[in-house]
Amino acid sequence: MRILLIGDEDNFIESALSELDPRHMVDVAKDREEGAYFSQIHDYNVVLLEPKLVNYIAEPWFEQIFQENTLTLDSLRIDFKNREIFIGSRRVKLPRKEYDLFEYLVLNKGRVLSKERLLEYVWRDDSRLWSNTVAVHISRLRSKVEKPFGLKLIHTVRGFGYRFDIM
Repeated sequence: MRILLIGDEDNFIESALSELDPRHMVDVAKDREEGAYFSQIHDYNVVLLEPKLVNYIAEPWFEQIFQENTLTLDSLRIDFKNREIFIGSRRVKLPRKEYDLFEYLVLNKGRVLSKERLLEYVWRDDSRLWSNTVAVHISRLRSKVEKPFGLKLIHTVRGFGYRFDIM
């Protein structure tokens, strides 16, 4: 997940950084103008403003994530702090990269994410990738998260990438 913090108070920045998961990419802007510049360069999942600038959270359900460290969508529950996924009452175990991929898809619910964007976020600078890395991991996710529960969560958008939606 990529997060933009906007504020000039050191206490706000330090406090926010200490609460956020260190695996998330975080950019810090000292004011709204710099924040606007950063938002033109990068696509952020969440933008947090210093309280005196009025709090803004990009998606309404992100507030739940920051307050509780969990997200519940129908029968799906993700515990971000412990990196656990539950469908109903059953825990679904995923290796690290599959979890990272699933989490990123969920946090971008409804958006089509290209293979390139998924590779950039999940695998970052790993040069040992195959051309079908994303497709293989999506297939594994479907076999662990969708098929056993009769769900269709990850949708292929031919020629563009993948989209997570609960329908």
